[in-house]
Amino acid sequence: NRTDDATAALGPPDGRCAVLRAGGTITLELSPDQRLETDGSPAADLFVELGADPPSGPYRVDVGVERHQYTTVAAGLIGSSPLDVDQHGIARFRYVRIKNRDRTTALCIDAVGSLEAPPPGTHGVE
Repeated sequence: NRTDDATAALGPPDGRCAVLRAGGTITLELSPDQRLETDGSPAADLFVELGADPPSGPYRVDVGVERHQYTTVAAGLIGSSPLDVDQHGIARFRYVRIKNRDRTTALCIDAVGSLEAPPPGTHGVE
């Protein structure tokens, strides 16, 4: 897993980070027991907000409806990024998996969220 304080990646950006060590992976369940729908437009469906320190190395973002079935929606990202999930033919997702592809630098994940916000207090981390 190689993640410190994974719950810090949930909720709005607040300056607290989940630290994903080099080569590590974090899986977040954005809305437990509920699938989030994409909007069907070219607008972003998902965002990844990184902290400023340490600077971002490359990372990959995958989404899935089930815990062990993912589709990569972005690879080689540097810095914070909005992502259009439905351009990959994905109408719904529940899980977001982020892989730090850097071999030496940790990744500071401040917030991960979707346009369709789940009810307050229902975020999950794995």
